[in-house]
Amino acid sequence: MTTPLTQSQGVETSRPSTGMAAPHGLEQEVHARLSQHPDLVVKSLVVRRIPNGVCLEGRVEVPDDNYDLFQLIRDIPGLDEMVNHLVINHAGTVRQTDV
Repeated sequence: MTTPLTQSQGVETSRPSTGMAAPHGLEQEVHARLSQHPDLVVKSLVVRRIPNGVCLEGRVEVPDDNYDLFQLIRDIPGLDEMVNHLVINHAGTVRQTDV
């Protein structure tokens, strides 16, 4: 079921009704949260939906070895799991994670 957003020149755009998650909403929220965080430099980021959360792929720079990316996104509704396939740069080094 959809709720009309606007109607312009005979074209109606719509969004999911309240109570239904927007398609790709979880992925978009995770991407936005990480991309806009002041401690991170996102070089590339792909967020894919998995049954209980998301899978992250790409390349980011973090301030130190102990930086917890999941801490930044764990409060997003519907996100219970994060699979991390990111290449993470920090303090002039590069490491690939596969958690």
